Amino acid sequence: MQQATFQEYLLNRIGRDFEVEAPFMQLEYLLTAKEDQQYQRRVNGIRFKASRDFKQMMDRYAAQLSESGLIFKDLLFRGDLLISKKEICDYFYSLEQSFSIPNRIQLVQDWLLKELKRCVKRERSKSWVDEEIQYLEKEDYLASYKKLEETQRFTVNTFDDFEREQRFLSDMVVKERFKPLFVMVKSLKFIDMPCVYLQFYNWNKDLTVRLPDDWEQIKEQTIKRIERNVIPYEDAIPFVYLQELIEGRKNNTSIRHIFIDEAQDYTPIQFAFIQKILPYSKMTLLGDFNQAIFPGATGAETVITDLACA
Repeated sequence: MQQATFQEYLLNRIGRDFEVEAPFMQLEYLLTAKEDQQYQRRVNGIRFKASRDFKQMMDRYAAQLSESGLIFKDLLFRGDLLISKKEICDYFYSLEQSFSIPNRIQLVQDWLLKELKRCVKRERSKSWVDEEIQYLEKEDYLASYKKLEETQRFTVNTFDDFEREQRFLSDMVVKERFKPLFVMVKSLKFIDMPCVYLQFYNWNKDLTVRLPDDWEQIKEQTIKRIERNVIPYEDAIPFVYLQELIEGRKNNTSIRHIFIDEAQDYTPIQFAFIQKILPYSKMTLLGDFNQAIFPGATGAETVITDLACA
């Protein structure tokens, strides 16, 4: 049976982009920092961000992004702008709005990969490529020679042909330098998810949800931490949930049953997220709701409703 903690899952998803607060660090703060002036604000934020109301706000925000508001990153190569974030944004919103956001993101990804391949062809004849070829190591030449032999298009004699050799080496150098951009596009990192998430906190179009009285201060507290690339535990789950709504590519259809231990410490938004990434799984929940230790955790009287509404 495959086992993992929720924290391990979060670190796997966003641990390279953020310093993710561990749940027990959050708990330590709640138990020891009651004299902190920000304490009650943090508690109120934790509770609200764990609620179904917060999830509802996020769902509506994601629906709004279908029409406007998605933020992308510029694609840069050697300090030069290849494809601007505005071009990517314009292309995304030129696509049929009846398509879901994840489907349109997939079309944008395909378009960007084609554009990058065109850029690779253009760069082959640039002077910087010849300069880099001059500094290739002996191992690089041997590797290219072996590659050419494997293609069976060249023999030992034809490899001495300078023009063909240069063309092959140019292609090798350019592709190697473009590799980070291809990885960026294939992993959907051209979407500026931190900015999209921070923008959510300045989105005020959901008037159906009752916000905490100190919501403005909670927003300010949250934004400051995330801008320092530190994501509070109560924000890590909503962040990945929003990422899922936009990218829509992490569902696991092979897992048929999931056991959740200490279920009393899971929040409504966590249950909603688990159901989203494991859409065909049945759940067995194990726990004692009288032993809940985290603010915002689902109570015994609401857990079934939370799962049904997720």
